[in-house]
Amino acid sequence: MAASIKRLSAVLLAAALLTFSSACSGSKDHSSSPASQSPAEPSAESSAESSASSGEEISVSDSSAKSPLMPEKWGKAAKYCTEQDSYVDVPVRILSVRRGDGVKDEVRRLADQSLYAVYSEPKDSEEYAIADYELSLDGFPVGKGGTLIDVYAVILGTDGDMLKLSDGSYFSATAMCLNGDDNYRYEGIVKGKLAYKIPKGCTDYLLVLGEVNETQAFVQGV
Repeated sequence: MAASIKRLSAVLLAAALLTFSSACSGSKDHSSSPASQSPAEPSAESSAESSASSGEEISVSDSSAKSPLMPEKWGKAAKYCTEQDSYVDVPVRILSVRRGDGVKDEVRRLADQSLYAVYSEPKDSEEYAIADYELSLDGFPVGKGGTLIDVYAVILGTDGDMLKLSDGSYFSATAMCLNGDDNYRYEGIVKGKLAYKIPKGCTDYLLVLGEVNETQAFVQGV
């Protein structure tokens, strides 16, 4: 009987020692520890915000009626700044120009979506053109509400005056921006569209970007 009691006591003691040893030597689970977690991948939203500033080195060229820019070349044009109540020069360039009957429907559709652009039918001797452009807002003073990406533009002759046609008449047109009314931006390179009428077949003209009597970018017509 005594031997049985001693054997039972030894078993209980061994079990107690085993339990104590496991509790002392058990490793802590670090899977939920902040120090052991991998850095979170940036969200798509934060990535977009970080790329809002263009980071592109822009080479801006001077231009004039006698020395116009070709499409894709950066020029400089004055854009109205509400924050300063004055004009500020911004880098701008024409990327491409599309014209013809197919463009007319696009102009009508985009003008209908704008509070400011007004569509009107071209004459039989005229057609619509759409110029896709870019401008850089880096360094442009912008308030909390952002700024519209519009830029003022007119059509002139290659001499810098009104466009003179082969029949001796003169043609003039102001381009309208087709960017909608909610395209407010803060920084970076932004894209927009300009629409204007032009005599059919005429490529001897200038698309002049920037406010009148301020800095302007002269671009060779297409």
